[in-house]
Amino acid sequence: MRKEMWSFLLLLCVFLIPTLCAYFGVVVPSHVGLLSDLLVFSLGLTGALLSGMLGKRFFLAYLVTFWLSCVLLVVTNWWHYQFFRAYFNFESLKLGGDVLEAFRSLPAFEYKWESLALFLLTGIALVGAVLLYRRDFYRGTGVVLMKVVCIGLALYSFGAVSDVTDVLKKRNAFVLLPEYFHPLHAFFLSYESGSVGDKGWKTFKALNQQVASGVADSEITGAGAKKYNVITIVMESMRASMVGLYNPASRLTPNIDEVGKHGIVIEDFYANSNLTIKAETSIFCGLYDHGAKVSIAEYPDKKQVQCLPRLLKNSGYDTYYFHGNTARFYNRDEYLPQIGFGESYFHKDQEGAGKDGRSYSGWGLSDGDMYEIMLDHLENRMSDKPFFANIMTLTSHYPFNADLPVDVLDSDQSSRGKKDRSYRVYRGYKRSVAYADYAFGAFWKKFRHSPLFEKTIVVITGDHGIWSFPESVQDQSVRNEYFFRMPLVIYHPDLTEPVVINGPASQIDIMPTLASLLGISMDSTPHVGRNILSRVEVPWAVYGKGGELFLRYGDNVCYNPTVECGGAQQSCFSSLSVKDVAKDIACDTHDGDLLQGGKTVPKKVNEKLFSLYQASYEMVAFDNQRVFSEPGKLISVQPKHEFNLELR
Repeated sequence: MRKEMWSFLLLLCVFLIPTLCAYFGVVVPSHVGLLSDLLVFSLGLTGALLSGMLGKRFFLAYLVTFWLSCVLLVVTNWWHYQFFRAYFNFESLKLGGDVLEAFRSLPAFEYKWESLALFLLTGIALVGAVLLYRRDFYRGTGVVLMKVVCIGLALYSFGAVSDVTDVLKKRNAFVLLPEYFHPLHAFFLSYESGSVGDKGWKTFKALNQQVASGVADSEITGAGAKKYNVITIVMESMRASMVGLYNPASRLTPNIDEVGKHGIVIEDFYANSNLTIKAETSIFCGLYDHGAKVSIAEYPDKKQVQCLPRLLKNSGYDTYYFHGNTARFYNRDEYLPQIGFGESYFHKDQEGAGKDGRSYSGWGLSDGDMYEIMLDHLENRMSDKPFFANIMTLTSHYPFNADLPVDVLDSDQSSRGKKDRSYRVYRGYKRSVAYADYAFGAFWKKFRHSPLFEKTIVVITGDHGIWSFPESVQDQSVRNEYFFRMPLVIYHPDLTEPVVINGPASQIDIMPTLASLLGISMDSTPHVGRNILSRVEVPWAVYGKGGELFLRYGDNVCYNPTVECGGAQQSCFSSLSVKDVAKDIACDTHDGDLLQGGKTVPKKVNEKLFSLYQASYEMVAFDNQRVFSEPGKLISVQPKHEFNLELR
């Protein structure tokens, strides 16, 4: 009997260890996560007890299948969340073609030793349970009672989790990742929301029509004037906190700073999400990409989107996209033509790439070489049409371990040991930012002497932030500001004086802003963003990551209160009841610029802020769904009151 008990105890370890460790190696602080873990544990153990009645072969086959599925999904989820900032479920299989490229991040995987320990401990427990297996034990009356208990726990946890997911879906919370679920459970969990109306979307659309008082009714569009070329430079992982224009304590970006001193600087500009391809969807198409699921770029379905490249192409522009990696990553080879890019250049897809004497770093061709290729192509193209060109830089991509021709001081990290991982990541990030500015400066020096300089608008921004900070930044609200806030600098060849625009804006606003500058109407193009150069009564921005959705409304920021849960950028709702989560939001007021030592002051949540925050979920869900809906259902109206910039 002693052997049978040891076999059973080892069997418990096979199921209990990966369940308890599934949540980034710590116990889940979320009640929904605990229920999900209980569901997986009770179902798994029930299956083992039943298979044990059938014989050793069935028992072994079941244990190995469950063990491999559970351990692999747990470890995959750790890695997938760290890299893609999303849970791994069956829809993530659409990213299968990107896995080999994503393996570049494995040297910086945070949980190598934990993964090895999980594999070894559960593997040893499995072998022991099988070696000590006795069929009579699993047919005994004592095990029958265990089966009844396990089935009861499974039914209870399944019902409780189902109730929770129903509530979350009704409030459209599955547009993001509102709770933690066990990876084995999450793999089969659908993140589809119910049918969403356009009420929330129209609420924010109406805010764009509320023009600030005292602003002259004058437009700054290119209508009737020369057609400007446009270059958008989207810098990988470029946070505003690293740019001197936004954070004078930073000395990493003298070249971007210099351009900003003579251009248009948007002070409070936010990334809508935390993934590059989703940022590109917001920038090019003015809409929110999926939060809980993979990007709309990964779906082969026909998309009902009217994006800036398509609008410009229909207005007589040539459209180009430049990238140092491969077009297969994020399905860009299919997605970019769908949204209007006529020609794309991916250096790693070129014949002889890697053997051409150029500089490569990390994920592909270095930024310096990529800028050269783009400028050469645009200067020597055989067309007299105006052009729209985008370059997505690459060298400053996580894990920031490329060999770069720059170095930085690390005084703000001096108290950390050089073997400390957070020290290495943040120092590597600073070096990557310094190089990104260095490469941009070399490009700008050549561009200033190019015939394109006097007839091209240049937009400089970032795609998303990274979750790494100086030691002095510990407050969660300040960290979120660091993470989401991006630079947005616009060079206009006819601008006579620099302009600084305050108030929140986000990546979905770039498309209508550029359309206005170019004199292209968006009256028939559905979009919830606004022309940033138009003064509205209360500007706003909505952005999110993981289970968190943020509404910046004027100087106020509203969000669901969360607690730190461990793992890369991971957080959970702090409320103990899902019904409380649906009602419980917190709001802060920014007292000064958080990038320059400002503070957040708690603000009482009034009815208007509460309604707007709930509408934020509806707006994002509606934007997600309308991409694959029938065309012609939305009509958008662009505000006619513009901020008057002094142009030559």
